[in-house]
Amino acid sequence: MLTLPIENQNFNEYLKIMKKFLFSLGLGLAMMACAQETPYKVIAPLPVEDGNLVYLYNFDTGEKVDSVEVADHTAVFTGTVDEPWVARIIGPDGSRYGTFILEQGTLSINPKTRQASGLMLNDAYNEMMDSVQAIFNGIKPGMSESEQEAIIGKASDKMKKDITDNLDSPIGYLLFLDYSSFLDTPEMLAFLDENPDLKQYKRVQGMVEAAEKKASTSAGNPYKDFEVEYDGKVQKFSDFVGTGKYTLVDFWASWCGPCVREIKVIKEIYDEYADKGLQVVGVAVWDKPEDTLGAIDKLQIPWPVMMNAQSIPTELYGITGIPSILVIDPNGTIISRDARGDELKAVIAGALNK
Repeated sequence: MLTLPIENQNFNEYLKIMKKFLFSLGLGLAMMACAQETPYKVIAPLPVEDGNLVYLYNFDTGEKVDSVEVADHTAVFTGTVDEPWVARIIGPDGSRYGTFILEQGTLSINPKTRQASGLMLNDAYNEMMDSVQAIFNGIKPGMSESEQEAIIGKASDKMKKDITDNLDSPIGYLLFLDYSSFLDTPEMLAFLDENPDLKQYKRVQGMVEAAEKKASTSAGNPYKDFEVEYDGKVQKFSDFVGTGKYTLVDFWASWCGPCVREIKVIKEIYDEYADKGLQVVGVAVWDKPEDTLGAIDKLQIPWPVMMNAQSIPTELYGITGIPSILVIDPNGTIISRDARGDELKAVIAGALNK
């Protein structure tokens, strides 16, 4: 047996330190294990009939995480979370009932605002958004354009600071999604280059990809062809555009309020210019074919509609919101993108009255 001299006190001290270290390490690992699986509870009053299933999704990836049955018009989700992430509740008909940060503890969803509250990250996010809204509330009727722009700039600066202060949190991600509406494509891409941590999110990656596709299908570029199938029939986009006439293309859906309002404008354009060489085609995206057919009948749409296009053209053209309207010249070159209302009327007038 190996023995050590009694006078070797340093080694005895070393053993004591190692025992303390191993104990601390074991405790730390146990704490880490607990931290990796901390419980959460989400209480969401919903306008959904009892017995229906509602779903908890990962907002960023689109992954379905959980489902529960509604009882007393309330959905209660429970589980464990290793780190906070952004979640969304989806009803049985696809309705959205709140986007929030899933974090350790108990959250309550306000059925009116659909905001989550009761925990640190969600409360902090709500406070930041309320502060921005308070700045916007400073815009009053009768203000000059420069005064309004100054307030918008102040709100934008506030959001930008809050994002950069919270890049290591889902708060920064959610704020960026709101802030991006203030930015044009070059500004958005520049902001992401300055804050690359945001590029880890799939939705942000999708925004970058959509921006690149949008740039390649903006005014001055040729249209991109695609095909869709409905009721056993295949239709190509090239069946309608680049055929020797100016063409107004409306990407729309039956459930989209702004789309329905813009169809009234397109009808006015159609009535004025259909006999002067303009053709119009609708492309139904993100919609059920039966709902599209119902809307065509209800709105009395007189032009052809490509049915059941879903996300095929929206992915190809980088469309992130509808209505999205293209004007394409007789040779197939896009001359306008996303003009609406009076601006759209001016584009058509300029093209057809040459």
